[in-house]
Amino acid sequence: MALVFPPELLLAKFPLIKDNFSLPAEEKIEAADIPHEIQRFKEALKFAENDVRATEANITKSLGKKYGEIFAIHLLLLKDKILGGKKQ
Repeated sequence: MALVFPPELLLAKFPLIKDNFSLPAEEKIEAADIPHEIQRFKEALKFAENDVRATEANITKSLGKKYGEIFAIHLLLLKDKILGGKKQ
């Protein structure tokens, strides 16, 4: 299931994010390192998915199902084809 966002949201700039958080410095990736970097990214997505599932379970247990369900949206975002990329 892909998420659908209005075009104006996709084109919007979010200066608050940049102004309030430290962004990592850009690094050049050598062509030979791209497969390794893709693997690292996939592993990070899996780690994040596991973390969200654990958080969902903890919140559901402590606060109830209606509060835990918000994390289903987080899982959808992590599984979105645009983020995870089926094309490489």
